[in-house]
Amino acid sequence: MKFNIEVELDYIDEEGCLDSAIKDSILASVTKIVMDKVSKQVDSQLDKIVVAAATKKAKQITNRIASNFMNRKFTKSDRYGDKIETLTVKDMIKREFDGFWKVKVDKDGRENGYGTHKERIKWEIEETIKTHSKMFAATLTRDTENKIKASMKENLASAIGQKLVGELGFDKMLMESKS
Repeated sequence: MKFNIEVELDYIDEEGCLDSAIKDSILASVTKIVMDKVSKQVDSQLDKIVVAAATKKAKQITNRIASNFMNRKFTKSDRYGDKIETLTVKDMIKREFDGFWKVKVDKDGRENGYGTHKERIKWEIEETIKTHSKMFAATLTRDTENKIKASMKENLASAIGQKLVGELGFDKMLMESKS
């Protein structure tokens, strides 16, 4: 740790000595510097603790509000005002979710269409499988075709090159030049 200390001596009394005055001034300066540094560190740590506590409390409050809302009971009535049933929001959401996936759909996924025969969840699963299998098959086919083309090109070039060398007599000329 490095300290830069300035000492101002305005007054030294008649009995005071210079050493004592300098010592007191240095002690006061060092104490102020250390206290400022400690104060900043404590403020920083305190800020972190306050933010963490506030965040935790805010989450608890929002969770409690959401829980109270989801468990709040509502009474459903028919069009004449007669009470049919009492449900919580959570029960209503589950019922609607289940109803959505169990609705019968046609071959295009439309409700109440002509030829409705499958539940939406089964139709969705089958359509997803069809889509992904088509994409997989197309990719596999394209990659296979590209590999076959590359292999055929390489093999044909090699075979044609050898045939051309033999037909033109380059192989004999090469053998004669080696001897």
